[in-house]
Amino acid sequence: MGWPDLGVKDARPRSVAAEFHTASSEGKGTAKLDDPVAAAKAHGGWTASAASDDCVAEWSKHLHELGKSARAAAGSITKAMDEYAGTDRSIEAGLRQGAAALEGA
Repeated sequence: MGWPDLGVKDARPRSVAAEFHTASSEGKGTAKLDDPVAAAKAHGGWTASAASDDCVAEWSKHLHELGKSARAAAGSITKAMDEYAGTDRSIEAGLRQGAAALEGA
């Protein structure tokens, strides 16, 4: 008789972490704000001010930080799943060892 499946499954949380990594990688470099100076040239009579430049720079920095946070979250999910899966497999091994000992009794 084979051992029953104890349900140690970590595929879904790992796929969520992979989706975070993929979305972050695909979005890297694409989530950019228009250059205010280039926008001013495209719209005659409108001049980009220093405040506009500063605003674009701050939003760009914020978008970059959000991307870093998403990558960090994905890394944390992966690390947590590694720890949970390791613990679950340890418990599973102990249960199987105990079951084997009981079968021989």
